[in-house]
Amino acid sequence: MQKGTNEALAYCQQNNLIVSQNGKYFKVDCKEKTIPKILKDLMELGIEYSEISIDKPDLQDYFLAKANL
Repeated sequence: MQKGTNEALAYCQQNNLIVSQNGKYFKVDCKEKTIPKILKDLMELGIEYSEISIDKPDLQDYFLAKANL
């Protein structure tokens, strides 16, 4: 995150998004279809970022999540 760290955290909290922060990096857990809206909203708030990464869960992640139920 280059600019707007506090605003980004507030946005995530207001929109009930699960977020974790590691230094200047944020990880937001969300449904894939919500990504365009989130990025648009962040842009409209003047929040700047230099890159994004989208990681999809694989089968191992799926089975590990099911095993923890």
